[in-house]
Amino acid sequence: MSALYNISHEFCDTDALHAEITNVSSLELNQFYKVCPGLRTNIEDGSFAPLGQPRCGDGSNYSFLVSRPEKLPETGEKILIELSGG
Repeated sequence: MSALYNISHEFCDTDALHAEITNVSSLELNQFYKVCPGLRTNIEDGSFAPLGQPRCGDGSNYSFLVSRPEKLPETGEKILIELSGG
C-alpha cells in the first residue's frame, strides 16, 4: 500500500505553477514558466517524502524555470534537466 501525502507549497515562489497539477502540454511554446514541486508530508506518520523540498542556498523560496519542448516526449523518452549553481 502506498503512503498518502499532504502537499504544501509554502516554500515555493508565490507565482510558481504547482508541478503536481501542471501538464507540460498545457504550456505555450517559447515561453518560460516558474514551476515548483510541493513538500510531501506522510499523512500517517508525519515523515517527509524522500528529498523533501529543495530551498535556495540562502533559505529563500524557489522555483524552476521550465519551457515546453517543441516536440513532447513519447512514452519511454527522457527529458534532461540541467541545474546550475549560483
